[in-house]
Order: sequence, then structure tokens, then C-alpha cells
Amino acid sequence: MNDLCTDTEREQLQEIKRLRKVIPEIRETFIEAAFKFTLHFPYNFIEEAWKDDAWLQKHLRDKFTSLCRKDGYGSPNAVLNLYAQLDHQNRVIFIKYIVNWFNQKWPAK
Repeated sequence: MNDLCTDTEREQLQEIKRLRKVIPEIRETFIEAAFKFTLHFPYNFIEEAWKDDAWLQKHLRDKFTSLCRKDGYGSPNAVLNLYAQLDHQNRVIFIKYIVNWFNQKWPAK
């Protein structure tokens, strides 16, 4: 059967095998990043994550402040509730920020 595969197809199969091994590690790393961020988020994460949109910074800061008043400042629940209230595009921005923040704080060994 392998004799029927082109070199490109063989390379693609090798890449699929490699990804099957690393995807669980990536998931574990992301879960760890999410937990660490939720417990240790920087006070200015909104301003950093949405640095190119002053209006959205203010809107999200106001929303987060309101959540903190309800759940307590520094509450992991406030961070989770903020994430839950974001639309898809802003969730992607937030996730990318968390991953970059985590990689800076705890670089891979």
C-alpha cells in the first residue's frame, strides 16, 4: 500500500502521526496556561490584549470591573465570566494573549 503513495502523501502521513503525538501535549500546555492565567492574570491584561482598540479596552475594563465587584477583585470567576461574555473574535484575541503571556512567564524548557 505504501508503494502506491507519493512522496508528498508519505510526508503528510508522517506529519499526521507526529501531530497525533503532540496534540495531547499542546492541550495539556494550554490547559495549564489557562489555569495559571486565571490565577495570576496581570492587572492590565485588557489593555495589553486589546492594545489597538481604545474603545474596546474601556468597554471590557468597565465590564471586568463590574464582574470584579460582583465576584471580588482578582477572582478567577471574574476572568471566566469575562471570557464567557466575549464574542468569538474577541475570544480568539484573549486566547492568543493568554498563550503569549504564558510562554513569556513560563518558557518551554
